[in-house]
This record gives sequence, C-alpha cells and structure tokens, in this order.
Amino acid sequence: MKEVSRLLRKIIKLQRQERVIPKGSKLLIAFSGGVDSVVLCDALLELREFLGIEDLALAHYNHGLRGQEALRDEEFSVEFARQRGLKIFVERGDVKQEALRSGGNLEETARKLRYGFLRKIKDSQGFELIATAHHLNDLLETSIIWLTRGAALEGLLGFEPRSADIVRPLYLAKREEILSYAKAKNLGWVEDSTNADLSLYRNKVRHRILPLMREINPNLRKPS
Repeated sequence: MKEVSRLLRKIIKLQRQERVIPKGSKLLIAFSGGVDSVVLCDALLELREFLGIEDLALAHYNHGLRGQEALRDEEFSVEFARQRGLKIFVERGDVKQEALRSGGNLEETARKLRYGFLRKIKDSQGFELIATAHHLNDLLETSIIWLTRGAALEGLLGFEPRSADIVRPLYLAKREEILSYAKAKNLGWVEDSTNADLSLYRNKVRHRILPLMREINPNLRKPS
C-alpha cells in the first residue's frame, strides 16, 4: 500500500538524517487515541526492528475536561494497547481546577500537567524517550503561533525532531498522509470534539489562518 510505505519512508528518512531514536531505546508514546497518536504507534511497531526499539509502551492522560468523551478516549486507549500487547499508563487530572488555582489558561495548564505525567512515567519506569505525534502541519501551526506572539527567530524554528527527551518521528509527515495511512490500514481512532472549537488559539490558526495562507501559497506544507 503506497499510503503506508510513503509515511514509513518519511520516518526512516528522518531517522537516517537525525538519529532521533538511538538503537536499544526504551520509548514511551504520548497516546491520546486520536489519529496522529494511533498512526505513530502503529508505524513504530512496523519499524520496531529497523529502529532497534527495545521497549515500547503507551501513556494516556485524561485531562478531565470533556466528561464522557474523555472517558471514551481513555477506554479506547486501554483497549488499543491490550489488542497490541503493549503496556499502558493512565492518569486522570483536573485541568480546570489547576488552571483556576494557578491562574493559567486551560491550554497551557493541560500541556503542563500532561508533560509532567509523561516525564513522571518515563523516569519511574525506566524509559529513555517520550515520542509525540507532532507532524509537519503542527510545526507550521506552532511557528505561526510563536510568530504572532512576537517570538521572532524562535517562532520560525517552531520545534525540532528531537528536543531533550522528546522525539517526534512524524516530523516530516503531513496530516493528510497520516489520515491516508490510517485509512489504508483500517485503523480506528477517536475524535476530540474540541478540535473544532475556534475559541482555542491553535484551532483558529488551523481552521482560519492557514487556509488563507494556502490560498496564497499552495506549497506551504513542504517538504513533500
């Protein structure tokens, strides 16, 4: 299937260029149950021998923001791990309460609690790296967000294929390629209803700003 091989080749290309995952690594995947993390996990399992991954597990953080939908995502993640014989670590938080306590916004508080959980599991369970499903579209969105916040050069950089203990194997992949891979392999995933919420800044960038930019430059999401 060309959709599958195309995405796997991009992970291989990144690995050959950047060596983001050293041989023998113990890898913890940040797993939401969405299509990006589902494809990341499936692709890493496909390439496990090539990449020399010694251990692979999932970590799912329930932010406590979406009620029954969040519980659905958690249950999906646990079942996904069970079907593939993978260990999964789950934690439930109260992002809204923590944001009220700290005075932070929901997005930043959610990120802080999620990464705190991921690093706690990584360190306590002997993992060396955390793999996230960030991809080329995320990179573009992040660059725009940083630039609009006046970050100058930092905004142009966005994020790297590897930052300390965080690796991003899908760094060269486009969202459309991720969806094509999932459909070609008949993978299931869950949809987060807040992805359409335009009150969230990233969603506004994704659904309003980027479409306008692509009208001006259809090649905005390179590399191909």
